[in-house]
Amino acid sequence: MVRSLVFGSISTLLLTGSLHAADLAPRQAPAFSPAPVYSWTGFYAGVNVGANWGSDCKTTSLSSFDITATPRVYTPIAGFAGGCNNSKDAGILGGGQVGYNAQFGQMVLGVETDFDVASQNRSATTYVFGTPAQIGAGGGVSVPFGVYAFPGESSNKFIGTLRARLGFAIDRTLLYVTGGLAYDSRSGNGGVAYYNSATATGTPTAVFTRPGSNNSGVGYVLGVGVEQAISNSWSVKLEYLHADLGRRGGGGYSTSYQPAFTNTNYTLSTPSSRVTSDSVRIGLNYRFN
Repeated sequence: MVRSLVFGSISTLLLTGSLHAADLAPRQAPAFSPAPVYSWTGFYAGVNVGANWGSDCKTTSLSSFDITATPRVYTPIAGFAGGCNNSKDAGILGGGQVGYNAQFGQMVLGVETDFDVASQNRSATTYVFGTPAQIGAGGGVSVPFGVYAFPGESSNKFIGTLRARLGFAIDRTLLYVTGGLAYDSRSGNGGVAYYNSATATGTPTAVFTRPGSNNSGVGYVLGVGVEQAISNSWSVKLEYLHADLGRRGGGGYSTSYQPAFTNTNYTLSTPSSRVTSDSVRIGLNYRFN
């Protein structure tokens, strides 16, 4: 009896010690769950607004021909061949964009297209072609009158782009470069005033005006930008774009004038112009995650 009691007590003590030792054993820490990494992959759409400015370089020349000669031969007038009237304009623009991004590690590849209505206007200006000396007897050629040309108003109606984007993502911040195709449409008017005096002063002898005309251009666009995610679905961006919209016709004009008591006809032509546009825009995008 006593023997059984002793063995039972020993067994109870051993079991209690084992359970207590198990309680003292180190417990495994719960697994750590890192915060999810932001992904730029997916479709998005948004709006933008900003400022734009640019130039419209019109190449102009003056030539003459003898109305009694056959066939007609145009001869360039010294001091009027080539040249560029580089008018500046500025305004605001606004519109929208849609695009898609694909993220590979920290590299982000994307494509975006946008369309903006613009109010890039240049008010009417007047300038003289050549100095009075060139008008009077420049290059040894006698021109019996002065010439003023007034390009009038020029306005950019809209501009759009289709661009690729290459970016580097730092979590919710995306730094990118972009480039691709640009297109626009603009209107303009103008005219030419001819004077019998070599200094082009007083009342013009003849004035020719060109009514408003619309023309479009296609070229390239390059830019840089930064985009910041402000939530899982919304992001804001700031970007700069430079567009070269190429050389175009249709925006120029050609007029002819024959001074009294002469057989010479003079023609002033602006057959083409080169247009550039720069813009800084802020935008808001919604991501379809």
